[in-house]
Amino acid sequence: ILLQYVLPLFVIVTAIAAFLLVATFRRMQKMTISLIDKEREASFLANFDPLSSLPNRRLFMQHFNKLLAPHLIDSNPAMVAFCDIDNFKTVNDTWGHEVGDVLIKTVAKRLRNGFPDSVLVSRFGGDEFALVHAEKWLSVEDFGNRIQRAFAEPFDLAGKPSRIGVSVGIAIAPDHGRASSELLRNADIGLYEAKDGGRA
Repeated sequence: ILLQYVLPLFVIVTAIAAFLLVATFRRMQKMTISLIDKEREASFLANFDPLSSLPNRRLFMQHFNKLLAPHLIDSNPAMVAFCDIDNFKTVNDTWGHEVGDVLIKTVAKRLRNGFPDSVLVSRFGGDEFALVHAEKWLSVEDFGNRIQRAFAEPFDLAGKPSRIGVSVGIAIAPDHGRASSELLRNADIGLYEAKDGGRA
């Protein structure tokens, strides 16, 4: 008679334990997936610009400094370009930041599509972009022209096709320096000389 009561109770307890075990396992799975997602997100944010999805300054500098290694720089000179969107503040003030963000994304896409993967295209922030490569076939003139070409077609600003210009400064290693900071400074100087000279 005792067995008649104990056996069903055992079955019930076992079923409850099994249910709790499965529920706990599923919860742990979700927590693990959530942690992996957070780690991936943290890794992305550490190396990429969230708006344009381009490499950020940190990842750019890591790559740039590798190209400037002493055993590479003399035989395979690196070239860096700084560029920013002309009158970007006016775009934001006139059309709003949402339209400005769309412009940034479009510029990023055009620049990325205008070069092979061997050219690193990055966004430093605001309307500033930086590009670097060590390809012998890509001359200074062609490098600059390809950047300009990304701005050749009108941009859609809130449904209105608009011409947007770009200012570009380029520095070459080792001619304009051997350190990344010096090269970026010279490229930046070239950019502002382009702005002052009224060149798009």
